[in-house]
Amino acid sequence: MRIHIVALCLDDRPDRQVLVERELRRAGLSFTAAVATRPSDPGGYASVGIRGCNESHLRALRSALELDVDAVVVCEDDLMILRRFRRAWPRIVETLEHTDWQFLHLGYKGRFLPSNDAAVERVSGDLGRLLAHELLTLHFYAVHRSVLGDLVDYLEHRIGEPPYAPPDGLVNDFRAERSLLPLVAIPNLGVQRPSPSNLWPTERALVRALHEQPRLRPARSAWTALKRGGYELQSRWLARTVHWSPEAS
Repeated sequence: MRIHIVALCLDDRPDRQVLVERELRRAGLSFTAAVATRPSDPGGYASVGIRGCNESHLRALRSALELDVDAVVVCEDDLMILRRFRRAWPRIVETLEHTDWQFLHLGYKGRFLPSNDAAVERVSGDLGRLLAHELLTLHFYAVHRSVLGDLVDYLEHRIGEPPYAPPDGLVNDFRAERSLLPLVAIPNLGVQRPSPSNLWPTERALVRALHEQPRLRPARSAWTALKRGGYELQSRWLARTVHWSPEAS
């Protein structure tokens, strides 16, 4: 299976590009960094960041379509890949080669937020099919070539038009209109690194200022290491609370 992996980065956030590239190399993945320039205005969106995020996802998906690959994995620059990924990824790829799928979320929030109560069909020891279309965030997801062209067309028509939805909302709408159910990694294999948001660059100005202080880098690194350990434990605990559908359990 030919899989193109792309990391979405911003030219004014080289710190996050360094971190996501480190995560991908540590996971043993070959990837392309797609570095964008932040838009000059929100263009109708609630923030410049949301507009830019939409446009970056669209460019990455369009590029994968032009490359004629079997699937594309898109990573945002705040991605933190959990340790289990390196062992699970070869098994996941093998499963995908023999499974009917359109979307795969390798990372997500909580227990499938906002579809907390949705049941899951077991697909393999690492994957399930969420019996709901809606998931928050697109920090670590894959799209199969069978829907890639339709998704690119859909986003080209929706991005920049009211109601100016964020990218995860657009993907959820696309799935809902076509009754597509995403695969999910179980346990979760990727979380969002604690750092100032690109979507809301003026939010929590004090936190952002502290984050950018070079003298605080050792403290930030220690805090991130603690958070990573917590995410590892949370991922395993949430996996035990999955509501497996009776037919698949």
